[in-house]
Amino acid sequence: DSGALRQITEGEISMQVATAKRFPRSLAAFKNRLLEMVRLNKAVAGSAFYVLPRDGKRISGPSVRMAEMAVSAYGNCRVGGRIIETGEKDVTVEGVALDLENNTSWYVQTKRRLVNRDGKRYNDDMVITTTNAGISIAVRNAALRMIPRALIDEALDVAKQVSAGDIKDLATSRKTALAEGQKLKLDPARVFAVLEVEGEEDITVNHL
Repeated sequence: DSGALRQITEGEISMQVATAKRFPRSLAAFKNRLLEMVRLNKAVAGSAFYVLPRDGKRISGPSVRMAEMAVSAYGNCRVGGRIIETGEKDVTVEGVALDLENNTSWYVQTKRRLVNRDGKRYNDDMVITTTNAGISIAVRNAALRMIPRALIDEALDVAKQVSAGDIKDLATSRKTALAEGQKLKLDPARVFAVLEVEGEEDITVNHL
């Protein structure tokens, strides 16, 4: 029943808005969490951005994975995607991003072709794959409209440097720090106790 579903959804959003007002986000905490995510290891750092050839040049930008990490770190928001229309030659999808704390929303639509170079329609599996890819891109675009780009650019730059090897990833930095501590006769268990963490993987950039 669409009416019942609407009531459930509105109830969920109202509860989340109330929670967001009680526990507002910290931009400093957001930046720290996002930097920790993109510095986790080289694979994660490399997945945070894309590079595409375009008109003889290489363009890059934040990827779907970066948007997912940014949304997780930002908090107090909802994102989703949906199919608007599926035609014979293309599909129109929409990404939605709601900032529950600031009461703002973004709706971004995009089209994806469902035919090959010869104009022949893809098979059913390829149509589903293409549609899902389009939804992911639309959600990314909506999320990156919701979260100010200035807050993401720093993490994006760090991700590129980690991927290139110019900055150590978090996993390597943790191991290096603990190894240096052991040279000073510091047992890792003592380090964890002082930092009030359970183990190596809980050590953050601030701890380092």
